[in-house]
Formats: sequence, C-alpha cells, structure tokens
Amino acid sequence: MKNIQLLFLILIISCFCGNDIKGQDVKMEKETLVENKLITAEFTITGMACQEGCADVLQENIMGLQGVQKALISYEKAFAVILFDSKSVSIDDIVSVIKETKVKEYIYNVENITIKE
Repeated sequence: MKNIQLLFLILIISCFCGNDIKGQDVKMEKETLVENKLITAEFTITGMACQEGCADVLQENIMGLQGVQKALISYEKAFAVILFDSKSVSIDDIVSVIKETKVKEYIYNVENITIKE
C-alpha cells in the first residue's frame, strides 16, 4: 500500500514540476528568439571594381549599421552575406547603404536578395 502511495505521489510531483516548468521555459525561449530575430540575407551586388576599394568599403559601411552582426562581401563573386537583427535594421536600410556608398564614380546596385531565416 505504501508503494502505491509513493508511486502516486511521485507521479503527481512529476506532472506538476515537469510540464508546467518546461512549458514556461519553452514559451520564454520562443519569445526571446522572436524578440532577437537574426536573419541571414544574401545579396547580389553589381558595380564593384575591386575588393579593397569597393567590397571592403561596402562591408565597413554595412557593419556600421546598428543591428548588423556580420557582413562578408566578395568582389569576385559580386556577393554579400549579411547577418542582422531584423528588429534593429531592415533589408531596405542595408540596400540604401549599398546604393549610397560612394567610391570614386562607381554605382552599386542590388540585383537579388535571398533571405535565409
């Protein structure tokens, strides 16, 4: 009889402790992830003439945006990969920085954007 009572007590404790606490933890984790939504976007950039003068300057300017975590730009591939917090900076903000960056007489354009969440 004592074994059944003990088993019943363990079952009740595990139900209360396990499900409610774990459920709250998962809910809090999901809310935190939504609040800090990091997005990786790939951009095809035209108009660059070299790595040091164009791609590196673009990279530096993009990294100056609040919310941008990483920016890698390749002149050879005419390609950029940018990791950013969508709550702090938008795709439009990034595109604006690319188009507004001035190095000599070069004009930079974005032809394609792929978002990888």
